[in-house]
Amino acid sequence: ILESYPRAQLFYAGEAPAYERFDLECRPLLEPLIAGNRYHALGRIDDRAEMSAFYSSLDVFVQPSRSDLQGLVQLEAAACGIPLVVTDIPGARAWVRESGCGVIVRPEDPAALAEGIGKVLRDPSPFRPDPKRTRDRFSAQRALAALKGAGF
Repeated sequence: ILESYPRAQLFYAGEAPAYERFDLECRPLLEPLIAGNRYHALGRIDDRAEMSAFYSSLDVFVQPSRSDLQGLVQLEAAACGIPLVVTDIPGARAWVRESGCGVIVRPEDPAALAEGIGKVLRDPSPFRPDPKRTRDRFSAQRALAALKGAGF
């Protein structure tokens, strides 16, 4: 990515996922990016306005998970109109597959991940999500109606 996009920046928002040992395993790889001011760990963002500003500032949202299902974070990014790159695991791929709002890549394959990110960065227009469609599809009202319809 940095070879093709030398001004690229990596932002990590949220708490470090200790269950995947992200910090311990990736820290040596991140050190050059940190030293070059290209990796920014923002911590947890709880304020809605800050969260919206964060997502809206991105060119692409990447969720290279090996174990998470459909994360709320990817839906938040899509609701802000940001294309997604997610791994081909259950849940994570569901909204991208249904809506076409991004690229699905093989899990645990850094080259495939870089290729997917590059594909979106080269031409994001085919992958831009419809924010209204995302918000409507995952609204609290729709979820409650589905639960009510299921007898809850």
